[in-house]
Amino acid sequence: MSKIWFGLLGVISMSMLMACSDSSSTSADNNSENGTESSSSIGENSDKPTSSSGTSVEAPANGYDAEAGILTDARDRKKYKVVKIGNQIWMAENLNYEYNGNEESWCPNHSLSGCNTYGHLYTWEAANKVCPEGWHLPSQEEFEVLLKFASSDVETDEDDVKTWLGAGLALKSTEGWYTAAGSSNRDPDMGTDGNGLDTYGFAIVPAGQYNPADMNFAGIKHYAALWSSTEVEDFIAYSPIAYNDRSIIKGGNNDIDLGLSVRCVLTEE
Repeated sequence: MSKIWFGLLGVISMSMLMACSDSSSTSADNNSENGTESSSSIGENSDKPTSSSGTSVEAPANGYDAEAGILTDARDRKKYKVVKIGNQIWMAENLNYEYNGNEESWCPNHSLSGCNTYGHLYTWEAANKVCPEGWHLPSQEEFEVLLKFASSDVETDEDDVKTWLGAGLALKSTEGWYTAAGSSNRDPDMGTDGNGLDTYGFAIVPAGQYNPADMNFAGIKHYAALWSSTEVEDFIAYSPIAYNDRSIIKGGNNDIDLGLSVRCVLTEE
């Protein structure tokens, strides 16, 4: 009799175990059908970001989201507006990436608010290294494509320096530029109220420059100079300049040791 009792216990135990197994299997199947998994199996070895539905989301190539018009610098996660002008894709804000401390990049007036408003100022050597992956410092030729697109005409002096008429008015930001005393109306030929029209969203801001030799900032709110990658002669590089009191942009040249602003352009694949 005892043998029969223990045999029944064994059958009952096996039945209970099989029922639990079936219940667990059914629960897993239902979860699979509903698109969910147990917490122990989600993302344990995944480095990719996920959406709220648990679906893997790929980051935009080179940090650039063309649909949103935003570049995210992978090095410090700062975001920049991006604008397409003609066939070129430009950063619509000055680069604000700290490079090599205060040796090759500086905040205007050595203040965080200066960097937040104007971005960093870089030596030419640093400027050639600081653009995010997939972007680069524009050449003189690339700048001239932009300036030709934004200008009404171009004048060339005896030294072969080009002045792009109307480009300053079209590319300068609509605020932040110094306004001459007594000036209340924009003069389309002179731009005497300082600010631009920002016709294409490029929004040049008047960051001025930094001279590490005498440790002085100059020209803030009065002018902006942007580094190009083109060295026109030893220790001198091309850097177009916009002014608060003129509607033009001049194809200037500057000493490579000065601190100037940087705009990056998307590298064509």
